[in-house]
Amino acid sequence: PEILATGRTAYVGELSLVMRRDIVSTIPGSLLFVMFVFWIGFRRVRPLISLIHVLLLACLISVAVGALLFRELNMITIGLCSILIGVGEDFGMMLYGIYQSERDAGHDHETAISAAIRHHGSAIAFGALTTAAAFLCLLLSETAAYAQLGVLIAVGIILSGILTCSVFFLLARSAAVSLTN
Repeated sequence: PEILATGRTAYVGELSLVMRRDIVSTIPGSLLFVMFVFWIGFRRVRPLISLIHVLLLACLISVAVGALLFRELNMITIGLCSILIGVGEDFGMMLYGIYQSERDAGHDHETAISAAIRHHGSAIAFGALTTAAAFLCLLLSETAAYAQLGVLIAVGIILSGILTCSVFFLLARSAAVSLTN
């Protein structure tokens, strides 16, 4: 015998399964796409791995902050990592592009890092703050999931900017030694 259920409970149950599957596929999909774009642009592996670590760290800290603030996160909110990865990789690509140009011009590792941060550090900070402010507008939503999403993305975007301007080059240090990676 087969028992069929209809109504709100069955709909919510099916929707949560679909959302879980979407989240499980979008995070790896975002990572793979970012890796592909970075590889096409720079043909470097170590800075790419460094950038992925920075973005995953920002996602992890954002989810932890969200769990502390809200005690329970909606499934939609957890999908924030896809958005963070998409926006955060722009920070890394901008900085690494300037760094690479400086290295190609014959500058040493430290000079190239300082030039990259000097040229784009304030732009990354401004971009992170304005994007965070825009996502904080989701607090005005009457839906808890969107309010949570706005806060977590705002935290994650700011963290992505900070971590990219600091930890990214620390992790990518070994890539500076050999430009043929």
